[in-house]
Amino acid sequence: MENKKEVPVQSVKKALDLFELLTLGDSTRSGKSLSELAKEMGMLPNSTHNILKTMIFCGFAAQNQEGKYIAGPKAMAIGQQNSLLSPETISGIEAELLSISEALEESVVFTSLINGHRVVISRVEAKQLIRVRPEEYNAINFFSTPTGRVLAAYADKASLNLVIENYGYPGKLWDGISTMGQLEKALEQIKKDAYAIIRQGENHIAACALPLLTANGKSLGAIGCHAPQFRCPDEKMSQILSILKESARRLANLL
Repeated sequence: MENKKEVPVQSVKKALDLFELLTLGDSTRSGKSLSELAKEMGMLPNSTHNILKTMIFCGFAAQNQEGKYIAGPKAMAIGQQNSLLSPETISGIEAELLSISEALEESVVFTSLINGHRVVISRVEAKQLIRVRPEEYNAINFFSTPTGRVLAAYADKASLNLVIENYGYPGKLWDGISTMGQLEKALEQIKKDAYAIIRQGENHIAACALPLLTANGKSLGAIGCHAPQFRCPDEKMSQILSILKESARRLANLL
């Protein structure tokens, strides 16, 4: 244990020690009470509580339904990002995307929801002469992409709130949605369908996406395909969804 005099900023060390207890010290994610944390830290409950309030405000801690303290959404995002961006995982994702892109002859993408943002983990572009440019597609708002909508549909409450904090409600970008009730209804329909499809007339883009889910229904990300509209009649879109569904199953096993 370090001597207090050797620690440049004692309050920062206390916060990091609490962070360690909530992450590495709570492998079952069942949570720890204030009294438990204060005892393990060797601190007064009031002092421990003040640090925890700041950690909750910053997203590194949270409270479950029982009022116990658990790792916050940003802590979970760090772990998720480290897992998804490992060389072995990236290699497996890229190989899968390359395979389905060649089968569909269209561009495909794998995204994940990290810290309230749609993060592109890997993408393979179509070799077609006419294709959707990545910079054009990425410039679109979070809720205007099918992968974004799928990620939001399967996000937990804290993660969805973070998305709204970052981007606001979709508004004119998606059926005039401007309240949480309207958004939840639209997202519930996506979960019912198990996919999202968007056809953007002004950009002449057709795109679709499906979720990657664990056996217990936890979201790992979303896999999507986008192409010029003229190449995506309903029959082709059905084929794309079918292939993406099988790919999502394989990727879920990989992750």
